[in-house]
Amino acid sequence: MSIRKLCAGMLVAGALSIGALGISSQASSADKNGNYTVHALEGANTCAFVLRVTDAENARRDRLADNSPASKYSSDWQIVTAYVGGYLSAFNLLTPITNDIVGSGGLAGAKLWLTNHCRLNPTDSLDAALKEFTFSNFSKRIVSKGN
Repeated sequence: MSIRKLCAGMLVAGALSIGALGISSQASSADKNGNYTVHALEGANTCAFVLRVTDAENARRDRLADNSPASKYSSDWQIVTAYVGGYLSAFNLLTPITNDIVGSGGLAGAKLWLTNHCRLNPTDSLDAALKEFTFSNFSKRIVSKGN
């Protein structure tokens, strides 16, 4: 699967996930911890998976002598990054007066927050962690110009 198709699929998955935020908690099908099934990552939608991928990617980068673009990222790392990017991009698209939920920290800051959250909450789903990030970072978001 090409990265372009993967990113497009992750953006759609992110948009669907974010769409759930607009539904009142009484109508949500999430469990008491905010977890629900996300088919785009089947079997990989947990903080534990994110931590395994992050730790493996960091170790791989430490060993890597070749910094060429082709060897820069593992496929699992690309999947997680594309999903996180798609989720946050969809949030930006669907949330009024929001240009960028990650704020001045950028995507790198969001991924660092996510990794720290997942270390403290390894049983959380990736979507629950991302939803928590959007809540905790909302006041730091970059607001849309002209609104």
